[in-house]
Amino acid sequence: MDDSQIGPLATIAKPTQIYRYLRNRHLISPIFLHRTLSYMKHRMSRSHKARKNFKVDSIYVRVAAKNDDDNSSERKIQNLSIACVGVFSKNFDNKMRANLELSLVKFCHKKRNDPHSPVSSVTIGSCEIPINPNDQAPTPVTLTVPKEFFSLSNGQLVKYYSLHFKITATKSSVNGETKSDDSDTPSFKKRKVSHSEEFTRELTVIDRNHKCVLTNGEYQIVLVEASQETNTSQVNNQVNNHKVSSWESVSRAQDNSAVVFEKGPVLVFHLMWTDNPGKLLLLNLPLSCPNNENNSLLYNGGTQNQLLKKNGLKTCSSSSSVSNLDLIEKNTKASGKITYRFLHGEVVLQQTKSSQDLKCPWCSLKCKVVMSLMHHLKNCHMRFNFSLIPDPKGYKINVTVNENFDGSYAGNPYDLSHPTIGHAFSKKGPVRRSPVTQLIYLKPKKLSLPQFVKTDDPDGIISIRPYIRGHNRQYYQSTDCFPIKPQEIDEDSEAEIDPEWMRIKTQLMIDEFTDVNEGEKEVMKLWNLHGMKHGYVGDCQIPAACEKFVDQYWQEIFNRGLYKNFILHLNNLFDFGILPATHMRSVIKRLNQYRKQIIKKQESNK
Repeated sequence: MDDSQIGPLATIAKPTQIYRYLRNRHLISPIFLHRTLSYMKHRMSRSHKARKNFKVDSIYVRVAAKNDDDNSSERKIQNLSIACVGVFSKNFDNKMRANLELSLVKFCHKKRNDPHSPVSSVTIGSCEIPINPNDQAPTPVTLTVPKEFFSLSNGQLVKYYSLHFKITATKSSVNGETKSDDSDTPSFKKRKVSHSEEFTRELTVIDRNHKCVLTNGEYQIVLVEASQETNTSQVNNQVNNHKVSSWESVSRAQDNSAVVFEKGPVLVFHLMWTDNPGKLLLLNLPLSCPNNENNSLLYNGGTQNQLLKKNGLKTCSSSSSVSNLDLIEKNTKASGKITYRFLHGEVVLQQTKSSQDLKCPWCSLKCKVVMSLMHHLKNCHMRFNFSLIPDPKGYKINVTVNENFDGSYAGNPYDLSHPTIGHAFSKKGPVRRSPVTQLIYLKPKKLSLPQFVKTDDPDGIISIRPYIRGHNRQYYQSTDCFPIKPQEIDEDSEAEIDPEWMRIKTQLMIDEFTDVNEGEKEVMKLWNLHGMKHGYVGDCQIPAACEKFVDQYWQEIFNRGLYKNFILHLNNLFDFGILPATHMRSVIKRLNQYRKQIIKKQESNK
């Protein structure tokens, strides 16, 4: 690298570091959502076409139709067919035999003085299943639960239905010496001893909300020993019957799929809801391994189910998601490859590899469309200048440093002196922000891609007009030079000659007097505040000030017992030649008239 290129690359590196930092901060605490921008409408997953014909009554119609569909789906119960593939366990030998017994358990509400048991079990059937089968295993036996078994019987209200799987693994051995060769035939006189183990597991079919929780697919459930299942059910019945309160132990670490499969044997079966009970299940899928890493385990202990559903068996996709993917692919193919060229003058300092990735190289935002990418670069990365150049293979984006960017703050200056970011999570609790009104007065032009290809500015300088007009100029109060808050813009602070701090300061200074009594202090406080509020500056205004003072504060004078103190205050004004005798007499007469009103009011109340 030449020494002449080190300086220009350093100028490009600094804005890049700033935008990388802003990207990390935006990921932690985003300021806005990109899908709300006008040039990022394709990021919005939902459409607003239904708003044109929306009516309030349509909400009820939509909810009622949804409830009818749910009720119809609940009432439509089909036959349940189960095809058992086999049992997988590293502790089982292939010479062992396993017998499966399937039963349907119905849990009903217990009524008082009801002779029927709330729990009833119906045996569906039993069959022999292979242990650790391979791909050449025989066709599995299918057990079918008729749909009539899921209906109410004897008028009882059913809580939920569950399938009870019981596996009995039997191993036969000869009593005595068993280490003989395989060619030796055991004597008929020797006694054969069979050792059996029982494993069980329950699987909920219809839950307490009368909804079917099992769908068509392949299931793998981990079996537990019958003794452990019996002990757990006894404890649960004791707690439910006697209502014993006890602490529950919650495991800290969640069970992993590999760890769960080591707890016991795994039963693999295929489940299907069908209207034809005699129809055989076509199991052409390859035999799944219980420890497959691609499988996802739905663990449930005690009251829930522990099952593993194969991911490749069932795929749910909506038409909207498919259409969005097709749209993205079409836009990507149409856009071609994107190449970024960093220029200094006319010299290419660095050029990236061509790729169809429409991510922003600074904030890693997926724009999906070239037009959205250019709008994002222009509006969010203003420290650079961007120009789009068409190419037969795609587009080239020339990037240069914007020398006209000064980094000045274009928002409200009050936010700089009083930052509000982080106040919602401050130690002192939530803080109310200052309301600021910003008016957008310029309607942007229709978005189009050619505006990035050719520019009318011959110098290449991009002139951006401000879209926001309003509280972007800081005003200060002329009396104390404090900045005016945004919520105080409409108030005339210049006409306020007695601010609150000045009124408080005046009252505190009067309280410090020692050569006057308390009554005189209260009259002096009222008189000084009255003079500050109306701004009297001459002796000729004193008679009018006295009359206005009486009209405004006559109730406080009589309620607080300041009548004699106010007469003494008028006498002092007369002694200093400020208040003439005629005006003094008229002020006292006006005050006595208010006094007579108070006396009449008191007599009428008696």
